[in-house]
Amino acid sequence: MNLSQQTLRNSSDSQLNTVQNSGAHENNAKYWQSIADASQGVLAQKSFAEFTQWVVDELLEQLNCIRIQVKQFETAGQFSNFIDAFAPLVIPESIQDHRYPSQNVALTLGDRTWGEIIASFSPDTAPSASTQSYLEQMGLQLMLAYQQELRETSHAQEKASQTALNQQLKILNQQLQDNLIQNQHCSIQNTHLSGQLDQLNQTRVELERQNLRSSIISSLNRKILKSPELDEVLNITVQETRKFLQADRVLIYQIFPDGSGKITHESCNEKFRSTLGFAFKEETLPLECQARLVAIPYRAVNNARQAYPDHPCMVEFMEQWNIRSKVVVPIALKQRAWGFLIVHQCEHEHEWSSTELSLLSDIRDLLELSLSQSRLYGLLHKELKLKKQAEIQLKQSLIEKEGLLRDTHHRVKNNLNLISSILNLQAGYSEDETLINVLHDSQFRIFSIALIYEQLYQSHNSKQLQIRQYVNALIQHTRDFISVDTDHITVDIQVPDVLFDLDTALPCGLIINELLTNCFKYAFPECSPGQVNITLEKTNQLNTLTIEDNGVGLPSANWEDSPSLGLRLVKLLAQQLDSELQYLPTPRGTCFQVTFAEISPIVQGRTAAHV
Repeated sequence: MNLSQQTLRNSSDSQLNTVQNSGAHENNAKYWQSIADASQGVLAQKSFAEFTQWVVDELLEQLNCIRIQVKQFETAGQFSNFIDAFAPLVIPESIQDHRYPSQNVALTLGDRTWGEIIASFSPDTAPSASTQSYLEQMGLQLMLAYQQELRETSHAQEKASQTALNQQLKILNQQLQDNLIQNQHCSIQNTHLSGQLDQLNQTRVELERQNLRSSIISSLNRKILKSPELDEVLNITVQETRKFLQADRVLIYQIFPDGSGKITHESCNEKFRSTLGFAFKEETLPLECQARLVAIPYRAVNNARQAYPDHPCMVEFMEQWNIRSKVVVPIALKQRAWGFLIVHQCEHEHEWSSTELSLLSDIRDLLELSLSQSRLYGLLHKELKLKKQAEIQLKQSLIEKEGLLRDTHHRVKNNLNLISSILNLQAGYSEDETLINVLHDSQFRIFSIALIYEQLYQSHNSKQLQIRQYVNALIQHTRDFISVDTDHITVDIQVPDVLFDLDTALPCGLIINELLTNCFKYAFPECSPGQVNITLEKTNQLNTLTIEDNGVGLPSANWEDSPSLGLRLVKLLAQQLDSELQYLPTPRGTCFQVTFAEISPIVQGRTAAHV
């Protein structure tokens, strides 16, 4: 395993540990969605420069940092800015000479350092382990994109070389034919040309094989990136590997925590026995042997029967499964043995070429990345599932609380109606006209409150009151039950379809009830015709309630000194709305106005009980 592969695997492992220990579910879900988008960007085969710019923009947005630098290592031992990007509204000159909190991730490729990513944060932002893990994972995706571009470039160069070689072969063939026709006696020259042709043919075969290897790696890489399911990735791997190597058996042997193992995936020639599902005890491959195997890139055996002269049990095992040659490639996860990719040649002995061994090393690297990616997808799926369950429970809780709130409204309305009925019975037993009027006025006030709870109970919205509907119902009830004739009074309502919370609707409804009752009783004596205007105007966050009549007006110019209980209540209710009752002079009648903002439901203790 080269330095780049080891670094990429360690970066993925570090990311897994951080995901398991992090409690910031929402940020993690957002980061993993961004990482999934980055994987799709690699799959889309964008150019490395385009993908790097996309990664920089994504990091600026997700990490909320002020600067992202992607630096590339130069041969002179210095770093140069590959991309240097700043967050919106940040002036680059203003931060050049200052040191800010930062996090950086080394970008390694092969046995050298390609560069690094540096994320700079504002002084009031503290980088966390979660942001470091996210930065490492995006750096991993960046190196995947760079490696894929290198593979595609190499594939194109190999294809161009093959085309040039084919053209050269055509020319040599033509020269050979011409020489045979022109000079049949030049056998020595023909032999020399034939040798050159054979050598070129061998080179062509090797180039074709390398080209096929590059194509298989690219194809396998795309298929792995498309599928987050580990089983599907492993099945694709064994099938494609056997197809390229023309092997008789390719299998995945997985090691479990207790040291035992099992063959979990296999692609096998039908001529030979399948090993799929075959299990081994821990003694077959002790943990110390596993550790030694992980330390080497692969173990290739050209003649399996002669490779173990001191281990007759191994020779017997090879005979049992018809193994003539084999390659064992260790697969590591978190620097521990996860399993092995094993290739068998059963029909004949085989000398493994450097091209084949290099292919197996590349496939091993892809598998290790897939294992890390699969664990990340598993953790993300589990987290999203828990979040969905929490949302369902929250919705159910809201439904239950909504039902309890509606039931409370219904009970309050019934209790208020009961109190109103008691007051009505008390009035029936009294002969004092003044007391009777007081009891009836109290009934009206209680009903105006009960009407609010009744409409909240009947409405689909149990938290907010439709004020226009409420005013219409209140006017009709007042006309029906007030002790004076109101047929000669016209009420004009200019109230929009707005919603008020309970804390705002209660004092507002009581104000309308008091002023409207006073108009019906005292503004139009001797059944003189008249009009009452109720207007509610909403401007920005303020509401202006105006109640005006064209009756006889107030008996005293100084209305604030009036002994009327109704006006005193209206003043107190206006104070409850954080407003003041204003009396506007008119040529005839009275005009009262209250300007208020809607009371936030968070503010507690402001209810009609204060009145």
